[in-house]
Amino acid sequence: MNHLHALLWTAVTGLAVSLGATTVVPAQTVLSAGDAAKSVTIQDLKATTSLVSGVVANHSPHAIRDIDILVQYHWLWENEFKPGQQPPGQAALVRLEKDLQPGQSVSFRYTPAPPLPERNDGRFEPEVTIAGFTVVVPAS
Repeated sequence: MNHLHALLWTAVTGLAVSLGATTVVPAQTVLSAGDAAKSVTIQDLKATTSLVSGVVANHSPHAIRDIDILVQYHWLWENEFKPGQQPPGQAALVRLEKDLQPGQSVSFRYTPAPPLPERNDGRFEPEVTIAGFTVVVPAS
């Protein structure tokens, strides 16, 4: 689903104010999808209906924080010509609580709670993407 992949990516910069006091003024810049995809990646991804795990890597020259991972469980009906009434597909936004310095990576795990229902009228297909992150750009 392309609209889900085109999410907001932000970069934060700070400005110094005279008189010895420092004030941080956030500014947002939206990265292109291509630049964002080059900056932060998911590696060694394993996605099942009961567990998602992988490694998030920072390929940018700046620190990255507020990394959100979107875990989607798409429901595919056994008979798409006669779908049921309530598709059980769902999604979760997983926030990584670790800042990543340039070149750093961190592993993550996600388990749906409660567990996905076991059904015989279709199946879940997991999809995992980076939903957003903040690039920390030092003041110049």
